[in-house]
Amino acid sequence: MDHFYFYIEKRKKESGMDAHLLEEADFSCEEHGVARPNVYERKEANRYHYLIELDGVKRKKDIDVSLEAGDVLNITAKPSLQVIYRSLSGNIPIKEYRARIQIPMDVDAEDIGAEFKKKEEMLHITVQKPKKAKEIEVK
Repeated sequence: MDHFYFYIEKRKKESGMDAHLLEEADFSCEEHGVARPNVYERKEANRYHYLIELDGVKRKKDIDVSLEAGDVLNITAKPSLQVIYRSLSGNIPIKEYRARIQIPMDVDAEDIGAEFKKKEEMLHITVQKPKKAKEIEVK
């Protein structure tokens, strides 16, 4: 476990990110090869930056990012190359990455930017705080 922690700390330092976001399990579904990628977060005054590791993903067309209910980012990606996760129960081929990121504010899709860095196999997502207040219609 110390090695894994060291790897996370090293990646955080290299990327300039503040935190590593964790979920209860690395695998959403071990049987079907669905894994959660490492997700790093950095907060600034008016925006949040997320860095998602997508080992084996080589094409941006294999990545889907969607916004749910104004404050949850859903990310799915399919590796172009074979990626094997070595676990105590054996080697598990990763067929898909899935992550849900809870954003600490309500945003619209136009407040979100996403860029895939092919050489790094990283997805960079920036969430900007809305510039104007949302208007509410009075009935």
